[in-house]
Amino acid sequence: FYVVMGPDTMGVHLKRLRKKNYWKRIWRVNPLKLVKSYGGLSPFFYGTLLPSPKVGQGHPEVVREIAARGNEVGLHSYNHAHWADHHDLMTDAELRRDFERCIEIYGGILGTRPRTSAAPNWRCNWRILQIEEEFEFHYLSDMRGVSAFYPERGGQRLRTLQVPQTLPTTHECLQDGRATKANVIEFIFDRHIRPDRLNVFTIHDWLEGLSDPELLEELLQRAGDSGYDVVDLAQLVDRQEGRGGFSDITTGAVQGGIGDVSLQESGVGRA
Repeated sequence: FYVVMGPDTMGVHLKRLRKKNYWKRIWRVNPLKLVKSYGGLSPFFYGTLLPSPKVGQGHPEVVREIAARGNEVGLHSYNHAHWADHHDLMTDAELRRDFERCIEIYGGILGTRPRTSAAPNWRCNWRILQIEEEFEFHYLSDMRGVSAFYPERGGQRLRTLQVPQTLPTTHECLQDGRATKANVIEFIFDRHIRPDRLNVFTIHDWLEGLSDPELLEELLQRAGDSGYDVVDLAQLVDRQEGRGGFSDITTGAVQGGIGDVSLQESGVGRA
């Protein structure tokens, strides 16, 4: 579970509604059902017309419960919207402060240091990866790709394993019209999941958690029926499964996504 440690600024994300065709795309996710699952419209104005409540910091009992149930808790930045929109503009000092603040909050809640972090909206860059090295995470999940790998550029090889998301998200498949909620899990299994590769899927609390939890139930049922072993990233890394070689990173668009994300440059990775 990657948790935003600071403010809930969902209202800031609504700026995307000004983008061409965004309304058409988001309508396929059923925003009215999403509003109902959030208990009303108030959360959609956090950080704009309404003050921002804290997420991880504001709900330490939830974070502790996640951990108590045997799940690993990782960092997902201090301010999700700010990171997603400004990560390229943040200074080194600002980036370090973001991680330091998250680690401090995390430690106050769980009494330990986090072993992992994931960049909001898969937005990262080489400078951020170098700064993350300073915090000695066990593994990271900052980008999209096809295999677990160690970032490499210009002869410099980083020591922290990246476990990228390899599969499209549910909402990406819905927003660009590739699938409907009635067949999206079947679509992902039939078109993207392969037994001979690393299959990493991101579950979002706002869709598979609150709005349409039956999608997650169907995913897990389908995986079990198909003989797949469902594990979290920590188990994957600890087993040393899916470890790749070395790859540089780049940026680009993914089908159904909004804006560019960070990508594993090499398809397989170099040994």
